[in-house]
Amino acid sequence: MWRILCLCFVALMIGTASWSQNTVFSVNASASKIGVKDQIQVDYTIQDAPNLRSMSNPKFEDFMVVSGPFSRQSTSITSDGNRMVQSVTITYSYILQPKRTGNL
Repeated sequence: MWRILCLCFVALMIGTASWSQNTVFSVNASASKIGVKDQIQVDYTIQDAPNLRSMSNPKFEDFMVVSGPFSRQSTSITSDGNRMVQSVTITYSYILQPKRTGNL
């Protein structure tokens, strides 16, 4: 009985460890203020999304897409005690130029 209880506890801990990674989505712009003829790089970053198959292109109503999307992927593996944790980060980058002046 003790062995079954220990086995169930280990299985529960492994399941909890695999669920402990949270998906993180962030957007980063290379500048907060730009001119009409300036360009800005916008990065969309998704971290730890194991079931991500694709991402649809965002609608840039006030911006003209100069180039992109460019994608890059990085993987890191860390050791946390007796377990290994893998983190995958996917970034999509766009180069944009504003169509008009004002707060966009």
